[in-house]
Amino acid sequence: MVSDTPHVARAFGSVLQRDLETRILEITHSPVPEADWPIMQMEFYVSNEIELADYRAGDAVEFIFNFAAEQTPVIIAMRRTSAQELIGALWPEAFPEDDTETE
Repeated sequence: MVSDTPHVARAFGSVLQRDLETRILEITHSPVPEADWPIMQMEFYVSNEIELADYRAGDAVEFIFNFAAEQTPVIIAMRRTSAQELIGALWPEAFPEDDTETE
């Protein structure tokens, strides 16, 4: 059953492959609590509003996607991000919060 209600989530990831003809990106992404997804590698369709040619394998990205359909999720917004932001999203323990408590 396909839902008419959008289910939108945000993730950070690294572009692995790009197919301009089918408008698909393969991305390793951070955990997505809204979809109950762990860190994983998967394919996403990219909406026509995004200039897919601007993104290449190896790019660190932050993206918003709709995962309402049973098919491949669709990226509806995307931007390049820093490697530090990507690592922080994939492994939050790599950049722990600054604990300002004094003893």
